[in-house]
Amino acid sequence: MRKAIGFDLGDTLLLYEGVSERWAPGYREALGRAASACGRELGEHEADRAVAVLERYNTRLTPRTLEVPEAQILGEVTTALGFGPDECRTVANAFFNFYRRSVAAYPDTIDTLRRLNMLGVAVGVLTDVPYGMERARVEADLSATGIDRFVSVVLTSVEVGHRKPARVGFARLASELDVPMGDLIYVGNEEKDIDGANTAGARSVVIDREGRRPDWGAWARVEHLDEILGLL
Repeated sequence: MRKAIGFDLGDTLLLYEGVSERWAPGYREALGRAASACGRELGEHEADRAVAVLERYNTRLTPRTLEVPEAQILGEVTTALGFGPDECRTVANAFFNFYRRSVAAYPDTIDTLRRLNMLGVAVGVLTDVPYGMERARVEADLSATGIDRFVSVVLTSVEVGHRKPARVGFARLASELDVPMGDLIYVGNEEKDIDGANTAGARSVVIDREGRRPDWGAWARVEHLDEILGLL
């Protein structure tokens, strides 16, 4: 019987060092970097308008399941800053690079993924991306940390069209990993990961690195990623 495991990405396999999981505190600095990249100064009024756009699309402030792509969100940010549409790409690059400036795999990530591959377990990623971040940026992070060698399927919320806990992403992950939903193990660090996996009919595993023991109804709980091997 084919075995497959899906993973969330940020704070599950990857750590974005020096960056809070809540991006809002860094908005103005990130926007300042974007303005500088365009050779501009960041005006206070323009910054306020751009922050308002980001807050509107911040899923921690305003939860939603329908995904919105980077081009739309950062396009609105660029307009709020008073910049031209031809500067949208520069703004987007600077904005996302601010938050992705130091990405690393957790110490147990690579070894666990390597061992899963050796056991013939299919490995996939289903991740909600912040502010509709395009796939190329996710792939760059996977490549930079060496994770890309071990993952056969990568799905982002932009491609799926919905964010977790919507069932559709889990259904597509199981399909592309070629396993029945009931045989898919899904590992994540947030309640929406567990809720989504449970609703879809997968076996949910919470990675609880800080030992908080959240009561989210997970099928299993692990504090170190390599403990997953004992669940197979």
